[in-house]
Amino acid sequence: MNKDELNLVQSLKIDKERVHRFEEGLDEYGILILGRGESLFFQKNEKALICHISAIHAELDASTIKKWDNKKSLSPAEKTKTVDEIAKFYKKAYKDDLKVS
Repeated sequence: MNKDELNLVQSLKIDKERVHRFEEGLDEYGILILGRGESLFFQKNEKALICHISAIHAELDASTIKKWDNKKSLSPAEKTKTVDEIAKFYKKAYKDDLKVS
């Protein structure tokens, strides 16, 4: 994540107006399509990431999910869980089923 993306992530983590917010159990989530629909912000509690999507095709490029904003890499199991969570909250926020590639 470059400096501009990191600054964007930090501002979105506290944005309560534009970012779709959800609570599930003890966890809090945020999700927002960015720009022209080519990137997606996703937050789980205090950690967040930006990944590539095609909003027009409702498709997530799972290979772009690598690290959280705190620079910690996702384990394969955590990545799978995160992809599932993104798809779930994308559906709630945008009413589309998200395909994963």
